Amino acid sequence: MLARIILAYVLALPVLVGFTESGSGGHTIDVTMASTVPGYLQVFFDTGQALLLPEGKAELDKLATALVELDKQIPSEIAWVLRVDGHTDVRPINSPLFKSNWELSSARAISVVQYLVSLGVPAQRLVAAGFAEFQPLDTAPTEDAYKRNRRIELKLTER
Repeated sequence: MLARIILAYVLALPVLVGFTESGSGGHTIDVTMASTVPGYLQVFFDTGQALLLPEGKAELDKLATALVELDKQIPSEIAWVLRVDGHTDVRPINSPLFKSNWELSSARAISVVQYLVSLGVPAQRLVAAGFAEFQPLDTAPTEDAYKRNRRIELKLTER
């Protein structure tokens, strides 16, 4: 039921690249943010950083507007959440801020969640998760592959 209710919203969002519906009964929609599209690879974060760039904030502003509207439209008895997944490339990091890719990917997801909350998205509708380098889209040892793997993914699902 959740997938049917929110599918129109997901398809209408300009910041979203695509989706796949999964789960038993179609209860999860996976969405990859525009950061994986060529030309938009560094929209959200600089390499090795979790501070949102202005271009990333502009994209998240559009998403937040849709999520606030979505929250008004979905019946309150449906316990939906948006899981924000942070990913990194395979290269190790050891900076004063981040001792590992786990910390960096989690910090990126948390940055997105905090920003969405600041725009009025209900905090109880958001979850942050970090996946480090362990779910790559591209395993090639090239700069293009590294850029594809530094990404944010969203999953709309029931709690």
